[in-house]
Amino acid sequence: MTFADTAEPDRADSFTPTLALELLEFAARVWEEVEILLIHCEAGLSRSPAVAAALSRIYYNDDGPWFELDFPNQLVYRLLIETNSRTRGGQ
Repeated sequence: MTFADTAEPDRADSFTPTLALELLEFAARVWEEVEILLIHCEAGLSRSPAVAAALSRIYYNDDGPWFELDFPNQLVYRLLIETNSRTRGGQ
């Protein structure tokens, strides 16, 4: 899965609700089977912390230190949280 590190939702290469759903479905499929879920992007400063923060919020009800130590991409974070709420009822 690739997408640009942008907070602009109207760009053709932006993170989308479809990508968010794909990512959430993957995480749900493997969550109980793995001890560590490695999340990475090109620089590891924006997109991957956004995914990690959102999954932490979804699965542990806590963003953890992601917003203290990194600069999560707000579009990625928001779409993951919103898509999870819409499709899984917040679970």
